[in-house]
Formats: sequence, C-alpha cells, structure tokens
Amino acid sequence: MLVQALEELRQTLTRTEQQAVFKEDMLRRDIDDIQMRYQASEMRYNELVTQVPDSTRPLLRQIESIQEASARKEEAWAGVERALNSRLQEAEAKAAAAEEKERAMNERLSQSLSRITVLETQIACLRTEQTQLSRSLEKERQRASESRQEYLAAMEEAATQEGRCKQLEDEIKNLRSKHKHELLEEITKFELLEKELERERIARSELEKAASRQTSFFTSQDYTSKFSNRSSENGNAPIRKLSSAGSMDSMEQSLFLQASLNSSDNFFSERRNSGETTMSPYFLKSMTPSAFEAALRQKDGELASYVSRLTSLESIRDSLSEELVKMTEQCEKLRVEAAALPGIRAELEALRRRHSSALELMGERDEALEELRADIADLKEMYREQVDLLVNKIQVLSSSVAV
Repeated sequence: MLVQALEELRQTLTRTEQQAVFKEDMLRRDIDDIQMRYQASEMRYNELVTQVPDSTRPLLRQIESIQEASARKEEAWAGVERALNSRLQEAEAKAAAAEEKERAMNERLSQSLSRITVLETQIACLRTEQTQLSRSLEKERQRASESRQEYLAAMEEAATQEGRCKQLEDEIKNLRSKHKHELLEEITKFELLEKELERERIARSELEKAASRQTSFFTSQDYTSKFSNRSSENGNAPIRKLSSAGSMDSMEQSLFLQASLNSSDNFFSERRNSGETTMSPYFLKSMTPSAFEAALRQKDGELASYVSRLTSLESIRDSLSEELVKMTEQCEKLRVEAAALPGIRAELEALRRRHSSALELMGERDEALEELRADIADLKEMYREQVDLLVNKIQVLSSSVAV
C-alpha cells in the first residue's frame, strides 16, 4: 500500500512539473510577443511622429497616454511575471526538497521493510522456538508428573517395605532367639541321647556277656541232666537224689526268669528315668537268651526312634536355617531399595528445578516477543504518519502550482 501511494505521488508530482513547465513556456512566449509588439508600436510611433502634422498632436498625446498605460501594464505584467517566476522557483525548490524527502523516505521505507522482514523472521523463529519450548515443557511436565507418581509409589512402597522390614527383623530376631533356644534344647537333647546311647551300648555289651555266660550255664546243665539219667539207669540212688534236686533248682530258676522277664520292661524304664548305668549281676545271671534278645530288640527300637527324632530335629534346624537365610536376603534387598530412595528424591528435585527454569525461559521469551510486537506497531505508526505528511505536502505543492 505504501509503495502504491508513493508511486501515485511521484506521478502527480511529474504531472505538476510538466504543467508548470508548459505554463512557463506559454508565459515566455507571451512576453516575447508583447516585447515584439512593443518594439513595433514604438517604431510606428516614431514614424508617425515624424510624419504627422501638428493637427495630430492630440492624437499623439492620446497615443502616448495609451503607451504609458501599456507601459504600466507591462510593468505590472513584469511584476506578475517576476512573482510567478519566484513562486515557480519556490515550487521547484519545494519539489526538489520533496524529491529528496521522498528519496530519504524510500530509503527509510526499504530499511524499514528489511527490518520488518528480519523481525518477522525473528518472530517466526521465536514462535517455532516457543512451540518447541512448549512441547518440551509439556514433556517435562509429563515426566515430572510421572516421576512424582513414581516417587509417591516408591515412597509408599518404601514405607510398606520399611514396615515389612521392621516386621521381618522382629520375626528374624524372634526366630533367631527361638532357633537358638531350640538349638540349645536340641544340643542338650542330643547330648542326653548320646549319653543314653552310650549307656545302651554298655548295657547291650553287658547283656551280651550275660547271655554268653547263660548259654554256658545251660550247656553245663544239659550235661548234668544227661549224667543223672545215666546214673539212674545204673540204679545209683544218691545221684538220682542229686538230679531231682538239680531239676528242682532248674524249675525254680526258670520260674524266676519268667518273673524277671515280665518285670524287665518296668525295670528298664525305671533305669532310664533314674539314670542307672549298671545292672545287678544276679539279674543278669537270671535272664534267659530270649529275654536278652527281647531287651536288645527293645533297645534297638528305642535307638531307631532316637535316631529318627534326631534326623527330624536336624531337618527342622536346616529348614529354620534356610528360612533365616531367605529372611536375611529379603531384608538386604529392602535395605538396598531404601538406600536407592535418596537418589530418586534427588532426581525429582532436579526435574523440579528444570521445570522452573523452563517456565522462567518461557516467560522471558514471551516478554521479548511482546516487546518486538510493540516495536513493529510503533514503526508502522511512524511510517504511516510520515507518508500522510508527505501526501499533504505534495497536495499543497500541487495546489500552489495550479494557482
């Protein structure tokens, strides 16, 4: 729009200059014609003065008055011509000044247009940078919200894990104390079992010794019974008496052995409770091999039950040890997770600082953009005022030249 207006003003100025030149040429031609006519009239006047008689003196005076009037008119016309020439010179000077101003305005306008293009490119760059910053800010906000959610979840998880860790530590302490107590109990039981086994081994060896002596006793008794039978066949009365006495003694001994077998279990239980380690020699001599075998089987069963109980206690101890190891590993994992919490907090603080710095940068960019827009509006207003002033001056010049 400004370029078109300046072009129209140039065209109007050229037309005005052409009209002024044309008028100046016309006025010069008129002046030349008037001067030629004046010279011609003066020559005719001189001729008439020389030729006319005295009767024509009034006519001459009239002619002189006419000539004086024409001279005055010529002087007036010369004054008008001088005024017109001075006005023309002023118009030409004003036109030159207007052309100079127009040239300066064109230069300023080109500079302003180039500056406007530069500012528009800067605004476009700032807008693209603002969009990028807004996108990055949105991403940072999303990351900050995600990090905050992760931080809150981590805090909740840490709180739960801390509570669980404390609970597990309490359980581990209880399990350790319980396991220690059970282990002490099992150690004492194991020691008692070893002592009991040792006593059982000693008792078994004593039973085996007694069984061997008993078998030797029974073999000697069989030999005496055979000898008594032979003597009875020979009719030896004293030997028969001896055999009958020996048979009575053997019957009494067998009855005593049966009674001792019935009371052997009670005796062994009483011996285990009372902690006796030896048996009476008379009782060992009075037991039969079957009683010894029954006692040995009983001791073997008790030994097997003790061994099974010991293996079960050892398996319980191993399971408790494994559980303790698992609890310890879980506790260490929870401690590692709790140690990672300060790093997560530091990362969240760094994200918050980056978010605040991005917001400050966005505010500074917005302020710079507003300042650039205000400068562009001021420049446009200034150029509009200057163009209006030039248009008014050109109109005044054109009107003055037309007059």
